[in-house]
Amino acid sequence: MSDRKDDRQRPTLVFLPAMLCSDELYRPQIEGLRDLVEPITLTVAEKSMAEAAAEVLRLAPERFLLAGTSYGAILR
Repeated sequence: MSDRKDDRQRPTLVFLPAMLCSDELYRPQIEGLRDLVEPITLTVAEKSMAEAAAEVLRLAPERFLLAGTSYGAILR
């Protein structure tokens, strides 16, 4: 039996790579945190920061933690 928590109890951690980066930027963090959170990576490229933020909110699960190269961590 796995020690991993039920996925419904684990928060989703959304990683946002900076421009010209991929999800490989966060590979060590994703692997290290996989037992604590459900990690996903979203790469968005919109015309403005406001449009990019709206796209992240549209694509992300209802409840998530946000981590990015210049965002710190934000709980929604």
